[in-house]
Amino acid sequence: MIGWKSTGYWIGLLVIFGFLK
Repeated sequence: MIGWKSTGYWIGLLVIFGFLK
């Protein structure tokens, strides 16, 4: 459970950073 939640969390961060750039 923690695994996929962590993956989704990191993907969210990548998306946010993508918008910031």
